[in-house]
Formats: sequence, C-alpha cells, structure tokens
Amino acid sequence: MSAVFLDPPSGPSTPVPPSSPLARTIILHGFPDTCASMYDLASALSSDPQLRHHCFTPHLPGYAPSTIPPSSSSPITLNMLVLALASYISSLSPSLSHLPLHLIGHDWGSVIAQAYAIKFPSTLSSLTLIAIPLNFLHTTALTCPRQLYLSRYMARFQSPDAGAELMRSDDPAHPHALQQLVSSWSPDLSAKRRDKLLASVREAFSSIEVRENALNYYRHLVALNSPLLQSLLLLSRPLLKLMGSLWLVEKAVYLLLLPAVLFLRLHPLDLRLEDIDARALPHKRILLIGGRNDGCAHAELFNAINKSSTGPTVKLLDGAGHWALLEKPKEVARLIAKHAT
Repeated sequence: MSAVFLDPPSGPSTPVPPSSPLARTIILHGFPDTCASMYDLASALSSDPQLRHHCFTPHLPGYAPSTIPPSSSSPITLNMLVLALASYISSLSPSLSHLPLHLIGHDWGSVIAQAYAIKFPSTLSSLTLIAIPLNFLHTTALTCPRQLYLSRYMARFQSPDAGAELMRSDDPAHPHALQQLVSSWSPDLSAKRRDKLLASVREAFSSIEVRENALNYYRHLVALNSPLLQSLLLLSRPLLKLMGSLWLVEKAVYLLLLPAVLFLRLHPLDLRLEDIDARALPHKRILLIGGRNDGCAHAELFNAINKSSTGPTVKLLDGAGHWALLEKPKEVARLIAKHAT
C-alpha cells in the first residue's frame, strides 16, 4: 500500500498559478485542518510579481475520501508519507521540473516536510516549517518540560472514541471539542478565521473514514496505541462505567504512559520522529516560524533552536499561535518570500 497525496479540485478558492512561474512551492497542512487553510498563503506567493511561485496545496493522505488507504492495508508510516510526497512531486507538470522547489509545512505537514528534507535534501531550494519545530518530540523533555502537558492531546487521541468526542457539539466545558482545541492552540485567531477553519474541518471530518485516518497519524506515528493497553481499556470499560470514572481513569492511564512512549521510545517506527536529527538538514535553507502564544507547541522550543548561531533562521511572531499563517498572513508570506529568494 502506498499513501496518496491529491490536489483538491479546482475552484474559486484554489490559488491561480502565475503565467510564468519562477519556482514551485508545495504547502502541506496539518491537524485539525484541511488544505483550504493554505490557500491564502499560496495566493500571496503566487500573485507576487517578484516571486511568481506556482503553488500546490495537496490533501495529506487520508484527509480526502480518494486518499484513504484500503482497510486491509498496513498503517501509514512516516517513511511512506515521505515516499508518497516524493512521488507526488515527480508527478507534477514536467514543464515545471526545472524550477527551484520550495517546501512549506504546517503542523503534521512540518513533520513530513522535515523527514522529506532529510531523505532528499538535494531536491530542495528551501524548507519552511510552521508551528512544529525541528526534533519536536525528541527535544521536548530537555528544552521545555511544559510541552509534555501541552502534548497531552496525543495520548487522548489514542482512545477508540476520540473521533466521536472530537465531533461532539462545541461545549466549552468539553476538553476535546474541535472549537476548544483550535481556540486553545491559537487564542489570537479571529472569530471569522476560526469559524472558517472549523467549517472546513467539520466538513472533512464528517466522514468517519477521514476522521479516523487523521487520528491515525497520532495512533500509528506517535505509537501510543499499544495493543495491550487498548485491550485492557476495552475490557475494563464496563467496570469503569459502573464506577462512573471512565474519563478520569482512562485519561490518567494515557497521561502516565505518554512520557514513557515519547521519551523511552518503547515503540519502534520505520522512520521515528525522534530520529529526525537537525544536523542532517541544510540549516541555511531552513526557516522556522512559530507563534509566541501557541498552545500546541511551546515557544520555548523555538527559542532553544534560536540560541544556536549556526542553526536555521527562527522567527517567533507576537500575537500569533499555532495558526500563525492565518493570524499573521502578510507577515508569514513576507518571511517566506524573503527566505525563498
């Protein structure tokens, strides 16, 4: 089985490519999101007369019905996503193949972009990572212990009913409703942009298959889904429900196991996130963009990278959170444009 990247169908909100492009740019979205959130950035890069980037904003595998792998297939791995991206790039118009290639990733798109850059560094002219910095999981405990608390959602997403909880009505008291998640990750995001983002995600996640495949990024790649743990939780559900403490007990179990899985590396992957080594990347071609108010990836993770004089370029934006590209669209586009020239 191979993962599939797919461009969305052309429509009024799809960026219009320039008539004579100077570069190819691929923008990868993350979670919980869709490629629609990348359109404004793509339009800014493609409409600039000095840049004239031909931008591509594909769905991540599993985020559209046509990209969902057969149920009998093996789980998607990070290495498979990297190879799928390489295949997608090679399938782009041959008339553009001579142009420089710029890769931009947000959230999970950042993780995939990092892994691609390690495997195929010579193919890239520049790499821009938004919201998720280098070595995200590997450096958390050393540089920012608070990140463990911020990453608790990864543990909860292992639950078989995580998808249903995510799509429940947006009750502010419910810790896993989509609106609460987005609001806590990007507190500075305007209500208009937040509602537009949520509408796009709700439409995509209305498909159970899409929703489960999106959550499988956390289940299979972060590898908290121990079969033994899942079996114990499922078998204990009747007893826990009688005790009236299912949510509390289950959450406690996940939170206790999260440090072990992330930092003791109990579950091997074919290309583990913690094996992404910043030293393998061409630093001069890397731009990291983060928001100081990000409730998903703490700003201190970017500050730790920024302390290195030989590291990549790091830009932390005030008044921005996880979706800096939506909160500060002009500033993010300007930073990428400068970096990509």
